[in-house]
Amino acid sequence: MRVGLRIFLCLLMLLVAPCGLPAQNEEHRVRNIVLVHGAWADGSGWKGVYDILAKDGYNVSIVQEPETSFKEDVAATKRALAQQDGQCILVGHSYGGAVITEAGTDSAVAGLVYVAAHMPDAGENEADDGKRFPSDLSKSGAIKKTADGFTYLDPAQFHEYFAADLSTEQAAFMARSQVPNFADNFKAVITAAAWRSKPSWMLVAGKDRTINPDLERWYAARANSHKVEIAGASHSVYVSRSKEVAAAIEEAASHARLSEKKSPEQSPEPTISYTISTLLTRNLQDVFGENDPARRRAAIDEIFAEDCVFYDPMGGVYRGRDEIDRVAGTLRTTHADFQYRPIAKPEVSIKTRARHRCYR
Repeated sequence: MRVGLRIFLCLLMLLVAPCGLPAQNEEHRVRNIVLVHGAWADGSGWKGVYDILAKDGYNVSIVQEPETSFKEDVAATKRALAQQDGQCILVGHSYGGAVITEAGTDSAVAGLVYVAAHMPDAGENEADDGKRFPSDLSKSGAIKKTADGFTYLDPAQFHEYFAADLSTEQAAFMARSQVPNFADNFKAVITAAAWRSKPSWMLVAGKDRTINPDLERWYAARANSHKVEIAGASHSVYVSRSKEVAAAIEEAASHARLSEKKSPEQSPEPTISYTISTLLTRNLQDVFGENDPARRRAAIDEIFAEDCVFYDPMGGVYRGRDEIDRVAGTLRTTHADFQYRPIAKPEVSIKTRARHRCYR
């Protein structure tokens, strides 16, 4: 019966893939993207990401926050949000993550993307959060301060700590064109965290020396963000790996509205389709992680409660636990840090047992 079910599902996907899924994705796709740079940088660093998104038909705005105060940086971001003609994906790099956390409560924002960024909660600031997992930069002495209270990176050490995967020439230009950031900005306390109420994505730069990658992972786990790891990337991942960054932003634009949490009184939506890459960035660390059994069970319950179909354009259709071990096993071979432990037997809660018995 299981073989027959798979054949039926594959045939069904072949029928709907050319028209049904693209139409659904297009209907829910957010068209506007707002990019927010981090400290010691300006909007020009987004050029590679901008080019890709613009070519793919997105309306892209780049905020040039002054870095003179956190309040003014948030105001500059909200000014850009007010100019959008519809909902947008708000993207922040580094210190820009704190900015979008505060500004992202705006109704124009459908989802948030954090690119090697800070993600404080209400009542927190990024300086204190950074102490949870100190970075190489924080221990280096490379951060300098002007007489009037602005910080900058020692140009001689900029390449090492901020942009190790860029050429010497490009890093030197960035070092000499960096925008000093007012020191108190790093201690600005968040009043309301947008990621608490809106879907979020976190891009972890695997070789980040400005923000500890473990802090980025911790932020993502706390917010239950969709997480994408970019191995070998420096803090300047938005410059050096613009294709991967743009792809993650487009993923958010395609799924932000679908990912919004529904209140209990809302009627359930139809079966949701995800690409395998979305599955990876969604809940796999929770499903196969060893540290928190409660989150493991909750993540598995979510997969089955939503009756998800996992759609791989190159391979087929996977439903429920039938293929989850196979998918995770494949990911283990391509992601060295992926913690995988096969599910020995179905982990079904009472509320999902009757509905999904046929897929076990």
